[in-house]
Amino acid sequence: IIIMFSMNAKLSLVSFAVLPIMVVATEIWRRRAREAYRWARRANAILTADLQENINGVRVVQSFSREEANYRRFADVLNKEHLNAVIHSVRLSAIFFPAVDFLGLVAVGLVIWYGGTQVLKAELSAGTLIAFTMYIGNFFMPIRDLAGRYNQLQSAMASGERIFDLLDTEPTMVDRPDTIEMPPIKGHVRFD
Repeated sequence: IIIMFSMNAKLSLVSFAVLPIMVVATEIWRRRAREAYRWARRANAILTADLQENINGVRVVQSFSREEANYRRFADVLNKEHLNAVIHSVRLSAIFFPAVDFLGLVAVGLVIWYGGTQVLKAELSAGTLIAFTMYIGNFFMPIRDLAGRYNQLQSAMASGERIFDLLDTEPTMVDRPDTIEMPPIKGHVRFD
């Protein structure tokens, strides 16, 4: 950024004209992505819990002849919900990352358009314009990388929220208020 402004301040401002659009797009995406990842994590948790219950309780499921009903619930309800949640989150990423790339290309296009008119007027050298387009690529490359990291962060935050929700869950079985605290027990157990 410093080199770009030292080379040509007007061209720098033209190239950074897309940044406000990028900030707004990122904020919109961030809000939607967080909800999408929450939905995906919640659907994954429900799907996994149902699968685990059916595997651990296979004898009970078979005793009550629930195989077909449980399978339909798993396939038609839980698995479809999980699929829809994952597809939604993937679609958001599939829209956001090309948008970041597109805005980078728009910045290059603006620089070539504005810089090209400056070169034709002999107010800017062609070498400066070429260097500028290369600097723009170097400027937007970390932004693209940061967007990818931000995507991972949103996914991790949704997972962390699920963990904290579980840790914050109050137990359903609690001691009665008049329960007597048991004193520490001393001794040992011997198996013979």
